[in-house]
Amino acid sequence: MKALAGITLLPLFLFATAGHASAQDTIVVQYAAKLLCGSSNRAGVAPGRYFTAVNVHNPNRDSVLFRYKFALTRPNAQAGPITPWRGATLLSDQALEIECTDSLVRIGRGFAKGFVVVETQRELDVVGVYTAVAATRIQALAVDRVPPRRTVLLP
Repeated sequence: MKALAGITLLPLFLFATAGHASAQDTIVVQYAAKLLCGSSNRAGVAPGRYFTAVNVHNPNRDSVLFRYKFALTRPNAQAGPITPWRGATLLSDQALEIECTDSLVRIGRGFAKGFVVVETQRELDVVGVYTAVAATRIQALAVDRVPPRRTVLLP
């Protein structure tokens, strides 16, 4: 892990051997929060409007740089698009929200289903907040703490 002026930086280039961690590999922490966003228009999703907000909090004493992307799904066991990584920084004890509408802007569509993937070198607090609306009344609300997973960062 490299630090510069109190900000933890993710390395840009790593050399990893498939299936084996080496001294050059970097272990990162990933979080994968479920994503539903927009007005449903596909099979397997009940009619209504869905919203996901992923809250990210830095419990560390120094600043942390992290990145996130959207890994989307398609119907019928088809893999969907993956957006490019987008970086963010949180100072000690700061929090931010990754809104699902960001996924809609980045994919240019009216409905998104898949995952928000957060990656960092330090553990963070990551919580998904899910809301479903029918007409103008909230029909469902759920809050889910997303568990961390440690993995080797591949180039």
